[in-house]
Amino acid sequence: MKSSIGFFIAFCCSVFSTSAQLSSDSLYTRELLLNDLDSLKHTILISHPSPFAFCGEAAFNVAYEASRSEVDSVMSSRDFSRIVAKFINVMDDSHASIDYGQLIEMALANPDAYIVPFSVYRSEHDKGDDYDLLVMRDWEDALPKGGKLISINGMDAHELYDIAMDYACTEGNALHSEYAVASALLSYINALYNATDSINSFEIIPYGLDTTETFYLNGYKKKEFKEMRKERNKLPINKWIDTQYDEANSLAILKIATFAPPSSRKFKKHVKKTFKQIADEGYENLVIDIRGNGGGSSSWVEYLYSFLDTAGYSTPSNVIARNSQLALSRNPMADNRLAKAFMWLFYRHDEDVQSFKHFRALPLGEMDTVYFKDKTIQKKELVFNRNAYLLINGMSASASVDFTYAFLKNKRGPIVGESCMGPQTGTWGNPAKYTLPNSAVNVTISTIRYSYDNSFVYMRNPIEPNHWIRYNAEDLSKDTDTQMEFVKSLIKKK
Repeated sequence: MKSSIGFFIAFCCSVFSTSAQLSSDSLYTRELLLNDLDSLKHTILISHPSPFAFCGEAAFNVAYEASRSEVDSVMSSRDFSRIVAKFINVMDDSHASIDYGQLIEMALANPDAYIVPFSVYRSEHDKGDDYDLLVMRDWEDALPKGGKLISINGMDAHELYDIAMDYACTEGNALHSEYAVASALLSYINALYNATDSINSFEIIPYGLDTTETFYLNGYKKKEFKEMRKERNKLPINKWIDTQYDEANSLAILKIATFAPPSSRKFKKHVKKTFKQIADEGYENLVIDIRGNGGGSSSWVEYLYSFLDTAGYSTPSNVIARNSQLALSRNPMADNRLAKAFMWLFYRHDEDVQSFKHFRALPLGEMDTVYFKDKTIQKKELVFNRNAYLLINGMSASASVDFTYAFLKNKRGPIVGESCMGPQTGTWGNPAKYTLPNSAVNVTISTIRYSYDNSFVYMRNPIEPNHWIRYNAEDLSKDTDTQMEFVKSLIKKK
């Protein structure tokens, strides 16, 4: 199971959903949509290993009834998707959510529709519930970084953000992560709920000024958006794995943007090469940057952390799984003869693969727990035993929470940034896609519980950094990485 822990959410993968195209203005009757909600509730109850762990059964049922009451006599798929998102989010399970990739499809289903790519950072005020939406970046570098976003094409930015919050998943009490997801979704929500065009106006108060100015961004149609995104993914800033060296601080910075690498060979090779160079050249300091890392395979968590501890590392401590038709749908080819023969020939002593086989063999509806103990161990000369630092934020989720827990538990060094999307006791995983039968709205539902120890306690509060460092408008305006600069200040103090 460890090797198949999936991505956090679709937008972390930067892919379009593979389902049939769904337009935002497709209309459905109340009867059909109520049937969809009934189907969703039933599927959660027979598939999720512990749907009430964080919210409680009463709150789950209240959310279900509330979702039914919001359905109109006739409703668009766009508006219904918001109802579905609010219902499924009641579980506070980051692996159970609306399919965010489908939101792009929904927004761009109309041939004349546009999406405007940009990103923001939610900056909290010291007192009260007020916040600013600060511009982080856009594809054209046309917006003033660090500026306060006021409106887009005349629609209040905070109104759009409130809609995004309805869609945003979280884990337990990781409210800051919910804010981060909503911020990441804002470009999608703008395409769904606002009037976008080939040219779009942004009202912004630039950093250092107190007056609103108007800036303009191009919108992209579906084909152009996909092609542009493919090209942008090749830029250095978007590398999924990268190492930089800061000679002045005797510092190596290893960026891991995903634990579900597009190439396992490249991941393994790059990590090993980095730690060999660190050892050969005697670097005193190492930063592992998993900000924005939405998760992936715990096998890669094991592999990476084994370079920080000569004793090696094993994770998780145990996995609890419920077998269901939904769980079986994740790997439909696993039951054919060739696949079974392959697993027997090459993986009969592999804990991960054997646990996977065990869970698939359970009767439908039954649950079981499998424990793990095999460690990944590296050659001692490759293990880094000097000053290590970890950078996390609200988008560090799933397997990234696993890595953060290992770093924290073993007191490997200071953790800097913002709280991640999960607690010290574990998370859920192996989300399977479920398509609502009438509206065709997609959701993901967890099929396993993934635990870091054998206490079977479900904490709600997220792992906090040792040093909580937020971005600020001035640093954003200067393209300064506030959190990385703080780490360098810690190194200089040493």
